[in-house]
Amino acid sequence: MMMKHDNLPNSGKVQSCTIQKWVSPRQRPDERCARSTRVGTELSFVSASLCLHERIISGASDIVGVIESKEDYRFYLEADRVALNIDSWWPKYFSHDIWRFERHLRRLEYWKNCRRSPVWRPIYYFLYWRFRRLSLRLGFSIPPNVFGPGLSIAHPGTLIVNDAARIGENCRVHPGVTIGTAAGETHAAPRIGDNAFIGPNAVIIGPIEIADDCAIGANAVVNRSFTEPGITIAGVPARKVSSKGSKGLYQRSTHQVRQKRRDR
Repeated sequence: MMMKHDNLPNSGKVQSCTIQKWVSPRQRPDERCARSTRVGTELSFVSASLCLHERIISGASDIVGVIESKEDYRFYLEADRVALNIDSWWPKYFSHDIWRFERHLRRLEYWKNCRRSPVWRPIYYFLYWRFRRLSLRLGFSIPPNVFGPGLSIAHPGTLIVNDAARIGENCRVHPGVTIGTAAGETHAAPRIGDNAFIGPNAVIIGPIEIADDCAIGANAVVNRSFTEPGITIAGVPARKVSSKGSKGLYQRSTHQVRQKRRDR
């Protein structure tokens, strides 16, 4: 604070007294305006990051849906059965371990999404225990609500999928595949479209997106997005090697199930 007196020392009368407040350079109007703009930009960035984080961990239904009703549950089971070339529901249930695993997976998803009352929690925990035990025996680490309908696991073997990943319908996946986050990340996992064919020992990591109808070659390391649909990618690091894609590599079970229902 600085005081300025306009009177003379010996005048005996104070003519005026003006009080001026010292303004620090940090508080000048132009500085304050720039600082407010910078803070606003940082808040906007944080808000956008949080929205992206929520979109990733919530599973964004634009790529894969979840089982939300009994009808969805039946559709997922039928699509998985057709994808695995299982002729009937029960004869191979006790001998076909992958079909048994996928039935447990879909049942667990149904109870997790549709039976949320605390009354049903003991049953859910029992189903989860059975699912976990079978997963360890087969070498699968697949959390619920990750794969869309029409999942086809080629063979038993190590298969690791992060719970934040989202894979669309009609996915054909082979042993040795890893779908996860980059180092130091928790929820920044891949988002893979419909009709994906993933070859043995492929590694797909990071917050990337793979378009529909893509085929990923064996031993490929995919760490960037490929938004062009219907292509084949391979190599380390992965790159486009063909425009053929996944067409003709396996059947689209969800298309068959929907067509069958329309014909009824």
